[in-house]
This record gives sequence, structure tokens and C-alpha cells, in this order.
Amino acid sequence: MKITNTGVRYMVILIVLIVIVGLGYASFAGESQDGKISKEQERYTQALQFIQNEEYIQAVSLLKLVDMDYPNSATVKYYLGTSLANLGEWNSAAQEYQQVLNLNPYKVEESIFMIQFANILVNAGKLDEAKIVLEKCLTLPIPEQIPNYLEQVNSLIDELSTK
Repeated sequence: MKITNTGVRYMVILIVLIVIVGLGYASFAGESQDGKISKEQERYTQALQFIQNEEYIQAVSLLKLVDMDYPNSATVKYYLGTSLANLGEWNSAAQEYQQVLNLNPYKVEESIFMIQFANILVNAGKLDEAKIVLEKCLTLPIPEQIPNYLEQVNSLIDELSTK
């Protein structure tokens, strides 16, 4: 089989057409993805605004939507858990906080996160888990934002002993 100049020409034209179609598709898909990310960012930002305004029901609704698209986001799960806790939905909040730890095991070294998690576990009635978290809290540095951190931890430990 002999390749002629016409055959080479058609091959080059075919390759150029494939590249042009590929670039066009990539551009279209990129714009579509940008729109989706922008929409999710807007939801997330609005949810944070709701949290700041203590409108937790609205925050939970939006964060659940964001969580569906970003199920591996520890930050989304943290804010979702915090909002659920503020609504008194302790078991759901505890599940979200546990997922935060599953996604980001380094959170176990953050004093504020751990005392929040302990509070949620105590209120959810998960006393054995709360005790483990509180024991860890005793080993963590005292955060500047909570100067009475150790008092709070010890108060929760005392509360556990009465239950």
C-alpha cells in the first residue's frame, strides 16, 4: 500500500479536525464546570453567612446540598456538624464531627475542635466516646480563645461522672 500526497493531506486534515473538536469540547466542559463550582461556592458562602447570623436551619439546608457535591470536604462537614449542634441535633452533629476526623485525622490535635466534639458527644449521650475525647483534650494546648479551657474540660468530665 502506497501513501500518496493526497492521503497524507487527508490524514493531516483529520488530525487537525480532531484537535479542534477536542479543544472545543474541553472549552465547553470547562465553562460548564466553572458554572457548577461558582454555584457551589455561592451556596457555601451563603451558608457561612447564615451561620454567622445564627440562622442554622437555612445553613444546614445549604450545607447538605454542598456536601452532596463535595462529600470528602472536612470543612463542609465541620460547619454542617456545628450547625446541627446549634439546632440540638446531637446525634447527627456527632456523625458529622466523626466524619471530619475520618477525613482529617490531624483535627484530633486541635483543642477547640476536640472540646466541641466532646460537648456534642456528651449531649448525644455517647458518654464512652466523650470520655475518650475529653482525655485527649487534657493533653492538648490551651487555646488563646478559651482561657478557661481546662475548666470546661474538667466540667464535662464531672458531668460524665454524674451520668
